[in-house]
Amino acid sequence: MWIPLSYPLRGLWQRKMTTLLAVVGLGTVVAIIAGVLALQQGFERLYTEHGREDLFVFLRPGANGEGESSIRRSQAQILIKSVPEIAQDENGTPLASMECFLAVRRFKIDGGETNVPIRGVQQRTFDLRGDEVRVTEGQRFTPGSNEVIVGRGLLGRIRGCQLGETIVINTTPFKVVGVLDSEGPFSSEIWGDFDRMSDALKREDPNRVIALLRDEVDANAFIKAIESHPEVPTKVLSERDYFMGQTQALSGTLKFLAGL
Repeated sequence: MWIPLSYPLRGLWQRKMTTLLAVVGLGTVVAIIAGVLALQQGFERLYTEHGREDLFVFLRPGANGEGESSIRRSQAQILIKSVPEIAQDENGTPLASMECFLAVRRFKIDGGETNVPIRGVQQRTFDLRGDEVRVTEGQRFTPGSNEVIVGRGLLGRIRGCQLGETIVINTTPFKVVGVLDSEGPFSSEIWGDFDRMSDALKREDPNRVIALLRDEVDANAFIKAIESHPEVPTKVLSERDYFMGQTQALSGTLKFLAGL
């Protein structure tokens, strides 16, 4: 039996609010899924394009990221000074650096709060990073001082991040003396002196060590051997592999959310 097209159209009109809500709801779901997938792809590009193959990250065995890692300071010092596979400069100083890390809640300029990564670094970190990390305004923080440099990505977004302003971490005030530029994730971090940040964050031990290996070292063999080192067993990855691991974990979560 032939049904005039006007019948279903008339039904849609009579139930126009229900129809409108269904259309809006479907459009909202599609927009959310598209946004989540775009965010996931953005994170993948940010991390995988900038991780280095020649720089290695040392973590606590079993840790999947620096946020959950902690290496005893005495062990980190032994690692840096005594592991022969770590490269040295022309003066015989190991090309390695301890870093502490914690994401801290900070107030946004437009209201609300968000997590901002705080990183305490030794001066050797700048040598290891080279042009990858640049202070384009102001200056580097003075070793041992309550000074910080802030990533350019935080300017205009997080309170207290302009040159000359003061950031309070827990109860310790830090003066902003420079702006850090980086094409990688560091442009959204706050950096300060390792020892002063360790005190402010109440973390005696570093979260990780970063280092260059000697050119002749077989990286894969070293990674396997260091895991069972009698004094300093650590999990070691190239920075690129480390970023890939972080990206895969985050991408999996975002894809799961998109599929709900």
